[in-house]
Amino acid sequence: MKQLQPNQTNARSDILQDESFCWRAASLVAVALLCLSSSALAQSINYNLLDNSTLTLSGNALGGAYSGQGGNPLALVDNWAGYLLLTETSPGNYTFGGGAITAELNPLTPFLPAAGGSPAVLGGVDNYGCVTVSPLVGTLYTAYRDMTMSITGGNVVQGGSTPVTGTTLAFTAAHLDFDAPGVSGYRGTVGLNSWNSPSGANTSFGNISLSADGSLLTVPVTFTTTSFSAGPSPYNVVETWTGTLYAEIPEPSSLALVGLGLAAFAVCSIRRRERRS
Repeated sequence: MKQLQPNQTNARSDILQDESFCWRAASLVAVALLCLSSSALAQSINYNLLDNSTLTLSGNALGGAYSGQGGNPLALVDNWAGYLLLTETSPGNYTFGGGAITAELNPLTPFLPAAGGSPAVLGGVDNYGCVTVSPLVGTLYTAYRDMTMSITGGNVVQGGSTPVTGTTLAFTAAHLDFDAPGVSGYRGTVGLNSWNSPSGANTSFGNISLSADGSLLTVPVTFTTTSFSAGPSPYNVVETWTGTLYAEIPEPSSLALVGLGLAAFAVCSIRRRERRS
């Protein structure tokens, strides 16, 4: 039997090592392609909100219409961040399964009423700052703070659009601070557990859409809540939240591209070793 020379033995060893690396790279390719091809089998997907996701507040408090504190309407507009959760019911068909989105600090802060005082006001992260002239208490300042919410119900089809019917938006954390400086003692905080209705059905005229590759989710929003009930309907504190939420996930093909690149590198390395031997 012909014996391998020392340099041939080393070359053979190098080739075997490269072949082992090639198998490992091929395994990565298989896993990546499986992730790509089995996206229809995923149970849930998190969609991260984009920077241009905003909700605008309008409403009435104790018989007066809201306007922005300081005369600036942008005090009633805020950006939202976080994620939306889609749960797959069948290939290409999803329902909203919650998530957690949070109102960001409004750049026009601080809003009234300020934290502390007597009676005490909770304070926190300023999201919306409102003022109204009420026939009951005169000038009334309100601030919505520390707000988070989720979306449940409703369907969306990949590569298409779906009416918002069936989608519900609910605050999972929030509080409303209020102060009527002209009325002694009319100051305080309404926590979320005391809100008359902290959730509402999405009634937007737009459609929820999901891009053909499943990477971009667009959710038009219009829903109404009632944070405080003072008796007859004209004197309740009622809010309407309107805007659009945009969310995305990374391209699902990125893992596959990485795996294919590793495999190509392994094959080229083996061929170079064979030429040298």
